[in-house]
Amino acid sequence: MHNNNWVHGYLTEHNVTLDAKIIDLDSVENIGEGSIRGKSIINDIISFKNALVHYFAKYFKKLDNSDFTFDDFIKLFNEEYSNEIKKLNKAPKT
Repeated sequence: MHNNNWVHGYLTEHNVTLDAKIIDLDSVENIGEGSIRGKSIINDIISFKNALVHYFAKYFKKLDNSDFTFDDFIKLFNEEYSNEIKKLNKAPKT
């Protein structure tokens, strides 16, 4: 997106999917136009990282188990990803 001179300006955990795809493209605009409203590539990058960290933190907060392993995390992540795909497939087609 940035390589094509586009900026989002509003990346949150609500518009980044579990597989790190950006949705809510209504906020995307040309970098020149976006900069007038304070949008920037660096803000997109920071926001994107924060959105992904939010996902990871959400899962770790669910777990108060010191025996939790990376494999456990991957299993949990894959379950949540599957749930998201199921929701997507049930959504009305437009």
